[in-house]
Amino acid sequence: MIRKCHIASLILVTAVTLWAQVGPRQHSLEDLLALARDRSPAILAAQQRVEALRGARTSAVTPAGPEVEFSKGTGKSLDGTVSRGEHGWAVSQSIEWPGRWHARVKAADQMLAAGRAESMATKADVLASVQEQYFGILFSQKEAALLESQATAAEDLLSLAEKRVQVGEGRELDRIKARVEALRTERKLEAARSEVRVRKTVLNQFLLGALGEDYELLGGFELPRAIAAREETLGRLLAASPALQEARARAGAAEWTLKAEQQGRFPGLTAAYLDTNELDRQARTFSLALRIPLWGFNSGPIRAAKAESAAAFLEETRLKAEVASKGERAYQEYALAFAQAKSYETDLLPSAEKSLKIATFSYGQGELSLLDLLDARRTYLDTVEEYNDVLYQFESARAQLERLIGGSLVD
Repeated sequence: MIRKCHIASLILVTAVTLWAQVGPRQHSLEDLLALARDRSPAILAAQQRVEALRGARTSAVTPAGPEVEFSKGTGKSLDGTVSRGEHGWAVSQSIEWPGRWHARVKAADQMLAAGRAESMATKADVLASVQEQYFGILFSQKEAALLESQATAAEDLLSLAEKRVQVGEGRELDRIKARVEALRTERKLEAARSEVRVRKTVLNQFLLGALGEDYELLGGFELPRAIAAREETLGRLLAASPALQEARARAGAAEWTLKAEQQGRFPGLTAAYLDTNELDRQARTFSLALRIPLWGFNSGPIRAAKAESAAAFLEETRLKAEVASKGERAYQEYALAFAQAKSYETDLLPSAEKSLKIATFSYGQGELSLLDLLDARRTYLDTVEEYNDVLYQFESARAQLERLIGGSLVD
């Protein structure tokens, strides 16, 4: 008997272990963000663009290599009496004007800074999108859970109404109303469950299927004890915004490119050494050649660079106003949702729940009509739905602010 119990226990433990292994995988928000950092094509592509800009910066710093030329042939005197081989070689090196080289390097530095800022903005955008989808799923799950409890309550209410009609204590109209309410709740519940499935599928596709077909999310909505003041948040946004940093760096690169083209007005220099062994002479010569921008005085490239620089600075000004406007709007939504969520938690939710309990008890005692009970139930349901929506709006606004700032709002 004892042996059989041991075998049964072993089978049970094995079954539980296997179920745990094949059960739905669970992911926290941090897990999702880590997956996005490691797998997002947008983030990986932005990192590769930064690598390309590092290569461009190396090219800008490295001077052009020398040119080496070899020659070999046969020479013959004019009277035709002497004939022998001739050979020679030459090496030349172009020397860029130092001011132009310095400006080109600075322009490459600024483009690399712009690429890094773009990569930061891409990363912030992807992570904010993951946060929005994560909290969107939690919101839909809370809606489905609420409707599931309401569906159970509606069925209980329908059963109670039918019993009261059978014993002559209730009206047939009340039974019809209870039935309609049960069907309405069932329809809403199915829609909410479908919304959960759709949102989970979208998130899994966004993360390239890394979550699997069946998964669960850990965590939930959690309001902070307080939020930062408007001036502090917007000031940080304008200082840290990767979009602004990118625009600023591109404007700087355009300015240095203009300086490089202006330096192109100065002559370029080429130094050369020539060693020849000919029929009637041997020579070793050193020469300097100047490339003079005589035709146009480099005016075309300078004009184009001026226009690009002006456009870059105008774009920086436009983007600064746009980021400030988006930040102001997002902060207002963020602060409003925070204040409303606190109001729901401290006042509206407890009051609605208490009213529903009183109405349910009163209806069971025959002291309240079904219509009044349904009104109390819908008021409670609307209150909880609005509270869930406010929590979701708070997280959406926070994700938007973090997208604009390029990082978490929490230091």
